[in-house]
Amino acid sequence: MSTIAVQKWGNSLGIRIPKEAVDRIGIGAGSELEMQVFENENTITLKTKKP
Repeated sequence: MSTIAVQKWGNSLGIRIPKEAVDRIGIGAGSELEMQVFENENTITLKTKKP
């Protein structure tokens, strides 16, 4: 598990995905991801969007 920082980008907040995770799941710039938020667990899950 990696620790990452949330940063302000314009009017939004963003995170950077570490290279190790990028390589492991096979994504790159422009990849589309689906995000699911579990509020009761304070968890966000990302998965690659199916074509």
